[in-house]
Amino acid sequence: MLIDGGKIGGFTIDDHSLSTTGVEINDSTQTLFISSSNFKVNHSGNITGSQVLFTGGKIAGFDITEDEIAKNNVT
Repeated sequence: MLIDGGKIGGFTIDDHSLSTTGVEINDSTQTLFISSSNFKVNHSGNITGSQVLFTGGKIAGFDITEDEIAKNNVT
């Protein structure tokens, strides 16, 4: 199937993206891979956002828990 325009399931399809109100998923010709008003991901995987909730994990070597952000016992 080759589709270069139209609508499916409430999403608009064009020659470079799949979009609906408030969100867009783009191909590599566009600056951002995923874009919404408060959350963006570029094609290299860099994420920007506002009002983001992280409940755990690791960023740049820092451990994130519900209570603190720490690295090498420094909080």
